[in-house]
Amino acid sequence: MTYPLAAPRALTLCVLGLFASPAAAQPAPPSAETDAATAPPPALAAESTATEAADDSPAVEAVSSKTSETGDDPVLETASPNEQETTGVPPANSNSPSGDGPTADASPHGHAPADSPDENPDAELPPQDYLSRSQHTPPSPDKARQWEMRPGVPSDEYFLYVPRAILFVPKLVLTVVFLPVEGAALAADRYQVIEHTEDFLYNDARTAAILPVVAAQSGYGLSAGARVFHDDLFGNQEHLELGGRYGGEFSQSYWLAFAADRLARSPLWLEAEGQFDARPRLLFYGIGNRDVESPTAAGQAGRDIAVATRFREERILGAITVGASIKRPNWRSRIGLTGIFNHREFGDEVLAGDEVSIEQIYDTSSLTGFDDGADILDIGPRFVFDSRELSGRPTEGVYLDLFASRAVGLNSPFDRYTALLESFLTRRSTRAMELRRSVPAHNTNALDEVPDSSWFTNRIGVRDISPAEAALGASQAGPPVLPITVTGGKPGGRNPGLMAKDASGRVFVVKFDTKENPELQTSTNTILNRLFWTLGYNVPNDTIFFFKRADVLLGPGARVKDALGNKRSMTDQDVSDILFAAPRSADRSYRATASEFIGGAPKGGWLREGTRDDDPNDVIPHEHRRELRGLRVFASWVNHSDMKQDNSHDSYVDENGKQFLKHYLLDFGGPPATPGRPPTGFEHLFDWSVHTRAFLSLGLWVRPWETIEEMPWPSVGTFSAKNFDPLTWRGMFPYWPYSELDEADAYWAAKLIMRFDRPMLKALVAEGQLSEPNAASYVVETLYERRRIIGKVFLEAVTPLDHFQISERELCMVDLSVKHGLVSSGLVEVLDEQDQVVFDNLVDRRGRLCIPIPATDDYSVYRLRVRRRGKSKPIMQVHFKGGPRARLLGIVRHER
Repeated sequence: MTYPLAAPRALTLCVLGLFASPAAAQPAPPSAETDAATAPPPALAAESTATEAADDSPAVEAVSSKTSETGDDPVLETASPNEQETTGVPPANSNSPSGDGPTADASPHGHAPADSPDENPDAELPPQDYLSRSQHTPPSPDKARQWEMRPGVPSDEYFLYVPRAILFVPKLVLTVVFLPVEGAALAADRYQVIEHTEDFLYNDARTAAILPVVAAQSGYGLSAGARVFHDDLFGNQEHLELGGRYGGEFSQSYWLAFAADRLARSPLWLEAEGQFDARPRLLFYGIGNRDVESPTAAGQAGRDIAVATRFREERILGAITVGASIKRPNWRSRIGLTGIFNHREFGDEVLAGDEVSIEQIYDTSSLTGFDDGADILDIGPRFVFDSRELSGRPTEGVYLDLFASRAVGLNSPFDRYTALLESFLTRRSTRAMELRRSVPAHNTNALDEVPDSSWFTNRIGVRDISPAEAALGASQAGPPVLPITVTGGKPGGRNPGLMAKDASGRVFVVKFDTKENPELQTSTNTILNRLFWTLGYNVPNDTIFFFKRADVLLGPGARVKDALGNKRSMTDQDVSDILFAAPRSADRSYRATASEFIGGAPKGGWLREGTRDDDPNDVIPHEHRRELRGLRVFASWVNHSDMKQDNSHDSYVDENGKQFLKHYLLDFGGPPATPGRPPTGFEHLFDWSVHTRAFLSLGLWVRPWETIEEMPWPSVGTFSAKNFDPLTWRGMFPYWPYSELDEADAYWAAKLIMRFDRPMLKALVAEGQLSEPNAASYVVETLYERRRIIGKVFLEAVTPLDHFQISERELCMVDLSVKHGLVSSGLVEVLDEQDQVVFDNLVDRRGRLCIPIPATDDYSVYRLRVRRRGKSKPIMQVHFKGGPRARLLGIVRHER
């Protein structure tokens, strides 16, 4: 077989063609293989003509090889030319078992094939000298020399010796490997193993059986068991099945199922299933996009510990379908309602060896559903159409089973794995199929600004914020008052932590850095907490504080889970074990972030789209709120890539005598660029477009993040302005409000970012208390450069005229791109309804410009645009009334 040698042979011929002489380019004589393939069958050699009679050669007898019935040596048989012509005797190397049957191309009646000389006069006949030869009459010496030269050796044959020698060993290995397989197949066929096995396991009607079950699943190991079923329980194809298996990652798995499409010969369609699974040693891969960094297991890096973390899961599943069945002669269909209930309980698991339990790495009280379990109900319609043959084995027809449902969490508003599935597959696909059109944000006012609400409070956008006020942020109450009293484990995060109450009675979540990257999480969390507060978002009181072991007391009610998942009283040793995972400074003190508990009744995180059914004030779909759309620009600035539902928080509060739901941003501890995760900000955790491009390029495409180097400061990571593009920036998870961002939303966010100057950024970064030399100044300059890039991209995408002021005679404005030094000048044009310029003028060095307005009290609309270097920006509108009581009525940032 020459197919594996096609590539080396083609390469050899190409090389030879480059250096071959003209003489070598002549066609090579036919090879032995070619002669053998084109040689006429011996049946044709038996033809006798008048020309043959004139020859001195004796009459030719066709020779065929036939194996005797006793299996002895082949017997030579001869046939006369006439017999061969009528019977179509094949050559000796025919595929026929006996060697004398018709070839594969012969007709079933033994006649010559369609392309034989009798039926096709144009068919090429063998040479005369070939027909004159027989096995008993050697050719003349001249003819012998001609026939010796005719086979020849192809010019590239010698070059195949080496690849054939190389491939000999793999060929031999495959031959040896396949021998047992071929032997087993031969034995199974000869001794009818399958048929006998079925006779043993099935009843005579083949409707019931007891079958072994063996499952080998990647990551779950090998499990074995049995299933018992009956496919015609009551004589109308009712199906009943009972089964179970044990082993591998599944210590137990039992199931019971019943299905009948016409129960008791009625139109009732009923299916029911119950299942119990116990999985004692599953792997927990971490929370969100962050690795676990912990020295709990000696000698293991943080990522290794994350992969080795084990937990157990027990699941009870119940499903029932009730409906009607319609049966016709050639098809049947069913329509009904299906309900699926899933109950899961979780616990930790400690195993032999160096594997660690989940509670040694995480505070499991922070994992949704881990302590209390998770109950999910899935309800929806189901339709089945079946036109297959019902009697015997299905041979043809159509089987269609459609099920549409909506999953509802019965005890939790958020399910992490469902959210991941929606982010990367289900909801992402359905959103793409909705062919959504871009619509403006729904919660802006007439001046195209975001009004104050329970979501957002204008701060730096409407007034001057001092660096000191920005540095204080939401932390007016300050850090915890020492000593702190431990009340339990912390409810969230990747690293070990504590729940504690300070001397003043305030409750905090205490979070630590890792020994591998001291100051990284604590500094990032504190800096971004204050930055987002300055922008206008609601955030908790997060502060960095230092303490020593003597400042940590154990509360009398503190409890902790043991290795078996049972809660017990917490001891001083438990506290010491948690503190052991945290780095210590030279004076043996601990550095931590204290995040004060948010007051009010917690209501979980906010939804990525739609509204909350239990909040009467939540009337604007979240994907159409500008503060959530613009959050993409803010997040790209600081590379906050971990925005998802469980990093937000809704709390029912009572403020100033009013009760309402208040919305918070949480957990900024994900560093701007985590070491070991350079794609942060460049790709989603699973990115269809990027991964497809990398696959098609066979890995040759250099991704932008691959050229970024990690900074020399462990507290900074890979945070950089290099290759930063706010248009292509992506978080680790798709966030639906980000997908709705338009030019007006991006402009609103960018103009707030441009209000952060160097003194304010220095004050914010100083709150991170970075001790490494030059680390703080590097972070400040990186933020400032990324700020400039954002302004250049999003301010220049529209007509960046703002800060409108109107008087009786003129309308004044500021070109923000000129004001912030992004460009040097700009020409402002006023257009009529036909887009003809009726007035234009240049802005001054500060970007200011005033244009005349009508003196009457008429309603007027100015259509404005800015031109730079011959290019015009999109047209915007300013609505106003002039006269003695001139006033601004509204702004349309982007005329559509």
